[in-house]
Amino acid sequence: MSSDCVYCELDLVIDRDNLISGALKVVNLLRKNWLFDTLKFKTFTGGITNQLIGVHHNGDQSDTILIRVYGVNTEHIIDHRNEIRILQFLNTSGFGSRIYATFTNGYAYQYLFGRTLDEQSCYDPMIYPLVAAKMAHLHLQMTKYKQISGVEDKSVLWDKINSFIALSGDACDEGKSEEQRNLPSKAKLTKELEWLMAHLEKFESPLVLCHNDLLLGNIIYDERSNVVHFIDFEYAGPNYQAYDIANLFNEFSGENQWASYPDENFRRDWVQSYLKVFDNCQDVGESKLKQMLYAIEHFRLASHFFCGTWAVYQETHSKLDFDFISYSSLRLQEYYRVKSALLPSTPLD
Repeated sequence: MSSDCVYCELDLVIDRDNLISGALKVVNLLRKNWLFDTLKFKTFTGGITNQLIGVHHNGDQSDTILIRVYGVNTEHIIDHRNEIRILQFLNTSGFGSRIYATFTNGYAYQYLFGRTLDEQSCYDPMIYPLVAAKMAHLHLQMTKYKQISGVEDKSVLWDKINSFIALSGDACDEGKSEEQRNLPSKAKLTKELEWLMAHLEKFESPLVLCHNDLLLGNIIYDERSNVVHFIDFEYAGPNYQAYDIANLFNEFSGENQWASYPDENFRRDWVQSYLKVFDNCQDVGESKLKQMLYAIEHFRLASHFFCGTWAVYQETHSKLDFDFISYSSLRLQEYYRVKSALLPSTPLD
């Protein structure tokens, strides 16, 4: 691989409506020996907020450069400078991609070979223990991350959700559609958040370095070397151990098919694989296993509430053609359903 810089900070803004032109400017600076007529561009469409395009040369996809352009107004809820710092730290610790360059509204980074997981492969007995172990290794980076970043011992979860609610405009309070009118008001969401914080902090789940957005599409399996990679760390930061696992289990349901949430036997096996790495042991005590599984079930609430309020925020600020209100409604409905199942005596209002 030939590169003219190890890491570059570029004074460049990429037009979201002309990704190929912007990507070409970045590639010309990073790979000056790549000729235009040998380049292949691929626009990825799986993301909801950010835009992503890949570029490779002479058919060599192993040296693909991925160019990520931040979504409109994401700077209100994501500290992109901190995102780059975390990405660079994680890469030196064996996680994620190498960052080649940053520019004003995004960054260029290394392509990782493999295929993203789906609703079938996430249950594969050859793959899910690798995912559990990878998450455990990520969580164990907290001490080292604190030392180099000076970050305080505080979860990022509650401040994020507070920001989503505060910046959500009138998407809840003055909705024009029936679905908008059926969403909880900002006042109700704020009150519910206060209850959720008090409820979940009782579990004293350890504070670890979490991915915080581990969708199946953010897990890559490389069958050549039998390893998994995590990608897209924009929400990464200190958070509760049980949250990261609960959020992943929620994502096993795929396109909001909550009935396909993993069963108890699978969850036990998955968490055992995780704890063997996190606690560096071969035998996981039954008491600790049950305690953690119980906490994870309750942290499902935080995952649904986070996603539901995130979507309300996006409805106000995103320029993308996506039905954020319907998505928010689905996640908040599931939040209240799970809350009712876990705590049938607790009022839902």
